[in-house]
Amino acid sequence: MVETVKNTIPRFSALGQIGLRFQGKSVVVIPHHDDFNFGVDDFSLDFWFRATPGATNRISSILEKRGADTPYPIAVRYREGEGGGVIVVSRLDDSGINPQAISSVIKDRTLHHIAVVRRTGSDGAAKLLLYLDGKKCDEVTDNTKGKTKNTAPLLVGQDGQGAKDKNEAFTGVIRQLRIWKGTLSLAMILNYMRDGIDGKLTLIDAATKEKAELRGNWLLSEGYGTIAFNRARRCEEENQYPDDGLLGGRGSDETPLWVACSMPQVAFKDNDLGEYREVVE
Repeated sequence: MVETVKNTIPRFSALGQIGLRFQGKSVVVIPHHDDFNFGVDDFSLDFWFRATPGATNRISSILEKRGADTPYPIAVRYREGEGGGVIVVSRLDDSGINPQAISSVIKDRTLHHIAVVRRTGSDGAAKLLLYLDGKKCDEVTDNTKGKTKNTAPLLVGQDGQGAKDKNEAFTGVIRQLRIWKGTLSLAMILNYMRDGIDGKLTLIDAATKEKAELRGNWLLSEGYGTIAFNRARRCEEENQYPDDGLLGGRGSDETPLWVACSMPQVAFKDNDLGEYREVVE
């Protein structure tokens, strides 16, 4: 159940059951930072979302870092179908190579966890992996070779067209967005699906030797105000950082609403978790 929060909440509070509701014209603008450009480096990201039903075949943007006609390091979109919707993750280089990973069909309207991992194997080949609620649902070759970087901001809830293309703006709830340098293993994904992380964090999987450094961490649970703090850059500081997100960050866009949203229970076997080491900085 999702309902609008009406009480005044301190601006920097980290509240567990709060998210942002996007209404088809809303956006959070996170200024450009090279940590979010990726290029040919491995990366991971994860977030929770709940889509509001829309028109069949409508494609809406959850997360994108691209300008109007630029190559881009990441785009995460939701495509509505007759029996539900799917998540589509893509990258685009300047030669037109555009790998896409597509999730299994999401039929209900509850919060779901999405994780995206770009992993380079020992043979040098890169894969783009997509996880839905802790289960891998697609794996494709990331054959981008040219430029994918740009200086566009990271947009939550809209694509690079902004106010020019409201048909691609997301409608629904998003919360707990994180971006990692390196690769999240399945054990890391499962362990941190529900955890709100403050400060810097590095994870190392004892079995797979995979390493992930938290570079972007927007809980989207402040509950008040117009700033989504990047908690990977801070501990308990009130001053604004360059890559904190701004709700309704462009003059022609609306501000998403703070809402109460209960996290679903996540069930998995203990032996799925594996062993990992965390370094809190």
